[in-house]
Amino acid sequence: MHFPYEIERKIKEYAQPRAATLRADWREGSSNIRSLLSNRWWNDFKWSSSSSDSFYYQNTWVQWCKHKMIIGPPGWQSDQELAELDQNYLNVNDILYHRNPWLTTWPDYDDFSWCRWKFRSIPDWAIREFHATK
Repeated sequence: MHFPYEIERKIKEYAQPRAATLRADWREGSSNIRSLLSNRWWNDFKWSSSSSDSFYYQNTWVQWCKHKMIIGPPGWQSDQELAELDQNYLNVNDILYHRNPWLTTWPDYDDFSWCRWKFRSIPDWAIREFHATK
């Protein structure tokens, strides 16, 4: 079965791998991996997770970044949540140029406009049942 030329071209466009996916110097790595390997946070993670005596020994990169407050949940953390994290790891520049701009992308605690489904409050029957038990 043969398809018209236009359809075959579209299929090949999406089905065949791009020529740029395999470069002649692919073993040397990309600029992205070189940036990651030279990153201070990555090197700290590798060093802290290398010893079996380390607190971070079996942590993943993501878990380590969450504990160091580099990344986190999309919302403000309570004092109790912050107490479990390493608040002393980030320096002033990290806070000013990484964490603070990132915090501004978080919605307010009462902002549900980003929710996919309409926010629902407590059902009326639950409120009536709660007041009936008082």
